[in-house]
Amino acid sequence: MSEKFYKAAKFFADNKSAERFDNSGKGEALSLFKLMFETAEDTIRIFAHKWCDEIPNSEAFIEAMNNFARQKNGIVKVLLKEYAPELHDKAVFTALKKLHEQGFNVEIKHTSARVYYGNKKDKPEEPNEINFATIDKTGYRIEYDAKNLQARWSFKDDKTVVKLNKVFDNYFKAGTIINIDETVNIDETVNIDETVT
Repeated sequence: MSEKFYKAAKFFADNKSAERFDNSGKGEALSLFKLMFETAEDTIRIFAHKWCDEIPNSEAFIEAMNNFARQKNGIVKVLLKEYAPELHDKAVFTALKKLHEQGFNVEIKHTSARVYYGNKKDKPEEPNEINFATIDKTGYRIEYDAKNLQARWSFKDDKTVVKLNKVFDNYFKAGTIINIDETVNIDETVNIDETVT
């Protein structure tokens, strides 16, 4: 985690700044997720490729997620684009399972849906597939380059968050709860290039 970046981002979160920023790299991504869990009051939605990398399996991420669920009785919803039963051995799945067993509101589902960001018309051969996370109805992190962990984020952009939440909730509703031996594919694609800028 990047303490310097965390402190700077926390300033904007605490002041409910409507400014939008970009970030890159593991340290900054982890700092933002930690801050998102700390800032959220009700619900965190995460639309991700798969959760096998360092960030969701780090102690800082899991601790922030646990604190959000336990101390704020927060809702954690995760929608994965790729899933395999061996992911259950990852630390984040173990943490989610414990929270669920203890009665906290956590749910994880699978979908093959894809979400795009930006103007697909400019580069139709290279659609910009994204991962994203939202907090309540105010803040977001849109990862537009998963390889380099480059993302745009804001802690006060209600208009964008409402649109992202709508996309997430539609796919989450249609997704399948992840069990050890059960997944389902939903072959749909959504392009939000004209609704999220």
